Amino acid sequence: MSLPPVAESWARIDTWLSQHASLSHARLRPPAFEAEIAATQRAPDVTFPADLVASLRCHDGVELLDGAPVLAYNGPPSGLADIVKSTELLREVDADLADDAEEHCRAAPTSGPGERGGLSLSPAAGLRRRRSATPGAARGGRPTSA
Repeated sequence: MSLPPVAESWARIDTWLSQHASLSHARLRPPAFEAEIAATQRAPDVTFPADLVASLRCHDGVELLDGAPVLAYNGPPSGLADIVKSTELLREVDADLADDAEEHCRAAPTSGPGERGGLSLSPAAGLRRRRSATPGAARGGRPTSA
């Protein structure tokens, strides 16, 4: 089974929201400007997946007000500015991690800055628990507070 194109999916969502949840429909932002999408992707190490670009061409996220549509487990759809802020935050976090953290942990935003949600961390393949001088951690338990 193949998925419908992003624009077709957004058209169906727009239609349903306009008929059944007009406040949520009103919270959808207009499309992101092509020039803004292109300018963002000209930054070093920024390339959006085609589906994200297609989604931004339909709606630049949502207005974070009462009634905003929320995707289960992921929060409200982020707009271009929120995606940029989240990327900058993750890069700052990554820079602060130990040199080998990239080998052991993957991080991904679950929503934009200021939105409900947060940061999803998952171990990379082959992760082994390290021994720690922190009490409890060496046995695989949680560190105990002092």
